Amino acid sequence: MLQCFTDCAQNNSSSSNNNSVDKNSKYQEDIEFSKQELNHGIEVLAEKIRNIDDHSIVVLTGAGLSTASGIPDFRTPGKGLFVNGSLEKFNLPDPMAIFDSDYFQTNPEPFFELTRDFVTTGYKPSKAHYFLKLLEKKNKLLRLYTQNIDGLETKSGISKELLVNCHGMYDTAKCQHCKKEYLLPTVIEKLGTDKDVKIPKCDDCGNVIKPDIVMYSDDLPEKYFSCLKDDLKTTPKCQLFICIGTSLSVMPVCRMPYFIPEGATRVLINRERCGVFTHIKSPVREIHEKHKHLDLFLGGKTMTIDQAIEKLAKALGWKSELNALVKKGPIDLLKQSQ
Repeated sequence: MLQCFTDCAQNNSSSSNNNSVDKNSKYQEDIEFSKQELNHGIEVLAEKIRNIDDHSIVVLTGAGLSTASGIPDFRTPGKGLFVNGSLEKFNLPDPMAIFDSDYFQTNPEPFFELTRDFVTTGYKPSKAHYFLKLLEKKNKLLRLYTQNIDGLETKSGISKELLVNCHGMYDTAKCQHCKKEYLLPTVIEKLGTDKDVKIPKCDDCGNVIKPDIVMYSDDLPEKYFSCLKDDLKTTPKCQLFICIGTSLSVMPVCRMPYFIPEGATRVLINRERCGVFTHIKSPVREIHEKHKHLDLFLGGKTMTIDQAIEKLAKALGWKSELNALVKKGPIDLLKQSQ
């Protein structure tokens, strides 16, 4: 299924409720740490997870989390969502117009052309997805915020009350006119299997059915703001904030690391340093007068997300439990929706 398409959106202010991009957001690539440095960072993180209170870990995930599942993100060279040439026939004013609400109203076909394969292909959660479920089983997870709409967090078994789909999800849809609701199996059936995708239409009024995902200029779900207030602002319970596979560029979600309570630990598991982690010089940046948080960066060129997760699970003594979850396999969302 489709990833966090808003990684390439246009900018808006930090106070905005919609999924625009922060112009000030930067990321640094081509960083390489020694195995010894990275292993030290893994041990520091493992120790934090062991010793923090129950229900005190907040996780934010982005497109990079699911690349190990075979789903390309927008920045993967030669593998991005727009390199297969299937959209050239539409003469789009801009590739990202596909995810613009106004453009969808006038021409929904490119959106469904791009997304049909993602909703009909049986992508499975990665080890990193199952590790997040393991955090829940260990009573460590307070909340999982995901920018992805691929449903892999749900497939891994994360409880609905702990999951915030910041940009919505493809498992439900509504008619744009009469608001009749549809579930994923019906939407997939309406998309058809012919070479040319069919635009799903409402059975009652014949208007276009739109999946319940957040497009550009749409407001984020109310659950995002209410949980953010509870988890990080009003009575902050977060002691450990982990970002995985995100560019930390999409507003307002990219501002979340700034709301973490003073003294808490912030972690980025990613290929590139980005956001508040842009200038980190080593896997571990200790708390000092300027930086009020212990910051960890795990990844870079040396270690993929799943490799970092495997090492972390081993350091925690959770390797066998993680492998058991992977072996058990995903929840079938199509059956769950019926």
